Amino acid sequence: MTVDCIDQNYLRANRFKIQIPLAPKLAIFAQDVTFPGIQVGDAMHPTALFDLGQIGEKLTFDTLDVNFIVQENFENYEELYTWFLKMADPSNFEPNRVSDEEYFAKLKCDITLFMFDNANILTRKVVFTDAFPMVLSPLAFTTKEEAPITTNVIFKFSVMKIMPIGEGQFLASYIILHDEPVLLIE
Repeated sequence: MTVDCIDQNYLRANRFKIQIPLAPKLAIFAQDVTFPGIQVGDAMHPTALFDLGQIGEKLTFDTLDVNFIVQENFENYEELYTWFLKMADPSNFEPNRVSDEEYFAKLKCDITLFMFDNANILTRKVVFTDAFPMVLSPLAFTTKEEAPITTNVIFKFSVMKIMPIGEGQFLASYIILHDEPVLLIE
């Protein structure tokens, strides 16, 4: 079997952007994203001599981990903190809400990871549907060095969709400036 053309370029770890609609300030300061692993379950078919492994039917995704620099004014950390409070704080209970399912659906969002090639051209996007934060790591303060404080947030999601980008498509991103979204075209 011969392969006519093989792309010899490799994926670079620093060619990405992440978009988190419920935490846009966190996304701006993202330093690292750990792409989730995938597992497929298995089933055993017993025989007289040994059990035969069979392909399972259920996919399991690892978590999406994002490491970010905490802003000095704490805004991006507070975005996540508020998100956690809305998910779990009993003081946010609304007795007249239609259903818990409808309420919690508003606390999930699709997170998009954009991947760029060596020429900084958008080549793929990966959408993590119905994502929500599960863990916000502690902050480590120290007097030893003047490095920015970083922390990690772990997201759970339903499905991961990998989509190639066609020619001529571009990434439009938004930042919040004085509480108004501003479109940036890169």
